Amino acid sequence: MTRIVPGNLERLAREGEERRRAAEAEHAAAERTAAIRQRREVRRLGASNLLNALAENPPGPAVPLLRWTISAVVVSSILWIGGDVAGAPDAVSSVGLVGVLVIPFLYLGVRRWRAVLSLRRERAWLLDLPFPVRGYFALLSSTPEEERTATVRFRLEDDGPGEDIIRGLAGRSGGAVKVSRTRGSWVVESGVIHSYTSDDIEATNGPLLGWMRAVITETLLPLHAEHRVTSVRFRD
Repeated sequence: MTRIVPGNLERLAREGEERRRAAEAEHAAAERTAAIRQRREVRRLGASNLLNALAENPPGPAVPLLRWTISAVVVSSILWIGGDVAGAPDAVSSVGLVGVLVIPFLYLGVRRWRAVLSLRRERAWLLDLPFPVRGYFALLSSTPEEERTATVRFRLEDDGPGEDIIRGLAGRSGGAVKVSRTRGSWVVESGVIHSYTSDDIEATNGPLLGWMRAVITETLLPLHAEHRVTSVRFRD
């Protein structure tokens, strides 16, 4: 217990102020640490969402990896179980068992590897476009939803061909769209973008990626040929 001595209030107040400042500094350090961890987690999840979208919807023709994997697992299961039933040599059953155990892990590894390669191709494609595109990868890194909408805002060098023409071009990207003009920019809002889900399959941004590619190839590039697109930004 602190002994109270007359005239000692200033010293006690100084000690209390030092303790308060130390507690504030400790609390601020804890908040900074928590914020850093949260940002790292957001970046990790964002990178995973981005790669999952590219793995589901790679640019250009791609091997149907999941279908091939399922077929390989089925064949391996037949060798493993059917080999024992038919009295085949042990090597046949062993090969089948190894296939059942190993092929799913190979699928995950090849899927991630293909997603990384797709990311490089996607980035190179965007850089080759005749207009700058912003928000593309940020939107793909967002949390996937079973149903969502997205928006693209773009500017033209001139007044453009008119709202009816832009609405028709935007409709080529698929689904119902809304078109408006605000502060010199055209805004196109997608219809509802559905991502297939089930008890075992989570939503991905693969369908969103398909819509954004379609907007660029079916709407913005034809517009740029006659009216020059100067800037593009995707967002929720």
